[in-house]
Amino acid sequence: MAIPSGIDPAHPIAPSDTLSPSGADCAMAALHVFSAAVGDATRSHEVWPHLMTACREMMRVRFLSVLLFAPEAGTLTRLYSSDPETYPIGGEKRVDQTPASQRALTSRTPFLANDLFEVERFYGDAQQIAAMGCGSVLNVPVHLFGTAYGSINVLGAAGAFSSAHVAYLTIIAQMCTLPMRQALTEQGTRS
Repeated sequence: MAIPSGIDPAHPIAPSDTLSPSGADCAMAALHVFSAAVGDATRSHEVWPHLMTACREMMRVRFLSVLLFAPEAGTLTRLYSSDPETYPIGGEKRVDQTPASQRALTSRTPFLANDLFEVERFYGDAQQIAAMGCGSVLNVPVHLFGTAYGSINVLGAAGAFSSAHVAYLTIIAQMCTLPMRQALTEQGTRS
């Protein structure tokens, strides 16, 4: 897994990045609860608040958004926002104007900017991110069989995310492929 931001791909999880046994138990419990929520949901929008809960349980997340990818239009549309006043649901952005999202979607690998310098380098809304008290951004693509459906983006304080967090969010993203495909069907864009 290629992860920018100084994390050595040859050693993706350094000893200092691993969770304590109690932290790993908490993460597994959060994954279990989220998996059940995905299985019990009848509409895609029911899943996203549970995603935020799981991310808060496993990581020091201050903000989460779920973005749906429309490749024919080259846009991302926000399906969920944990702060809809700052980042409204339904808001759109062009992928070609968002280098980090473009990179995550085209390479289908996570993108981590773990300090404010990197956030400013890759995100046009870095000032807004900083104003929220955040200095780290992690974008993880939601994809299945080589097709990108969107991304999960989380924000936290500078240095908040480790390679273990990248791994957990990557697992969660895979659990979101069916709800994301359902969102596409609900919006009538593609199946």
